[in-house]
Amino acid sequence: QQLQFIEAKAKMEACRRVNTHQAGICHFNAMDANPSPQGIINEFYEHKLTSARTWLQTNGDTVLLADLNFDNRVLVSGGNFTCRLSVSDFSHPPLKKGRLQWRLRIGAQEKAAGALDWAHTPFTTCLAGEIKFTAPASAQPVQAALEAWIAEDEQRIRNEWATWILPGIEQLAAGAGLYAGSPRTSWLKSLPSGCRHADDATPVWLTELVDEKVIAHVGAGGWAIVAATEGLVRPHAPNFGYVKYFFTPPANYGPYEDGQNGTVIANHPLLGDFPHAGFADWQFFRMIDSAPPLDLEPLGLADADPVIRVIHRYPVCRPLGYLVERSHGKGGFIFTALNLDWTLPEARYLLNAMIQRVRSPADPAIPPLGESSLKRLAAAALPGPAMGQ
Repeated sequence: QQLQFIEAKAKMEACRRVNTHQAGICHFNAMDANPSPQGIINEFYEHKLTSARTWLQTNGDTVLLADLNFDNRVLVSGGNFTCRLSVSDFSHPPLKKGRLQWRLRIGAQEKAAGALDWAHTPFTTCLAGEIKFTAPASAQPVQAALEAWIAEDEQRIRNEWATWILPGIEQLAAGAGLYAGSPRTSWLKSLPSGCRHADDATPVWLTELVDEKVIAHVGAGGWAIVAATEGLVRPHAPNFGYVKYFFTPPANYGPYEDGQNGTVIANHPLLGDFPHAGFADWQFFRMIDSAPPLDLEPLGLADADPVIRVIHRYPVCRPLGYLVERSHGKGGFIFTALNLDWTLPEARYLLNAMIQRVRSPADPAIPPLGESSLKRLAAAALPGPAMGQ
């Protein structure tokens, strides 16, 4: 339901921004129905996690719109932010004047604010103007809310959009090195040019191979962050030609391999203080959308919960995930299918959190990696065709 809501809100608002004479959107099915559980109420005519009042912020007669999509929700602390705000006014009677207020809020603290006046035209979508501010300085990542409301009617006409502010990181965390020369996985290839090559003195190896040297390194007390290659993931063709790996499938038609129905993210030290509410919101979009998840069962990794689980489609329901941690000998493995492209601030922060994660292998919270799983992983991680993630 959380994934369905953020997807519907973003897509419906984008549709209304582009089609300036669109007064609203009629839901294809307001109620969940098999094989299309994408309603705004469930099979028992009960609303889901989102109330009618919240839905009206997106699909009411008069709606405030921000020029925010799926892939521009992550801000860098101290960086410049620009966004256009629009008003889609189809109320009867329409608004009498064109003035709205906005603010950026972190918790209860207002970090930036302003107002826009525009020449209002009723029964259309009008550009109200452009807002600009500097993302507030923060030593830790935080979730923020961009809010807007009509000054003459704050309670009735308002909207808000989630954003995330991350500290700017330029250097790979100390203690990590790239193993095995020329990687084929794109996010390993994106690492900064100064990234050291792994040797026996490097605690954390970044690798797409699980060979004898990597296994020996981990067994002796080192760590390996393994980038998923073709043999470790479960790719599928795009559903209806446009759904990749972040969104839900439009309807539950065969062959049932494509799409997901959500994610479950554990509160786990591997994520450091990366903000999340137990599922992958827009801060994970660029790390997931182009990257197929780990196929846990054939790799022997379905014996314990992953750090990031994918809720696969009914009725197939494969055990899938994006992040898994296992101990081996005196060290540990971290397997990830996330697109940790170094050009993305969220990927830089999360990768560094994983590197800094290294802790005592005696910690019983880390499930052990069985020998049969190790053999499967070593075989599946052999070099193959280059992966898009």
